[in-house]
Amino acid sequence: MRGLDAAAKEQRLPLVVTGFGTAFALHFNPLGSLRSYRDTLQDDHDLLDSCLLAALAEGINILPDGRLYVSTAHSQQDADETVAAMDRAFRSLVR
Repeated sequence: MRGLDAAAKEQRLPLVVTGFGTAFALHFNPLGSLRSYRDTLQDDHDLLDSCLLAALAEGINILPDGRLYVSTAHSQQDADETVAAMDRAFRSLVR
């Protein structure tokens, strides 16, 4: 979650990563943080859709609502490779 957050911030994307443990979600939202469900109503769904396609081009399959899951089957190398792939996807969004 921290790696995705940092990669998006580097590109100045309004990404808020929410969740805990092995389940989290991407929200492209101008608020900077989400305090309640109502805050998600300001999510930029077009930007999320673009991100999903860019991620898929990098081999990362994210659920249509922006959810991702990690399990014990994933190694630190898997996490590092995912963050690197998402960094490339984020960079493609700001061209």
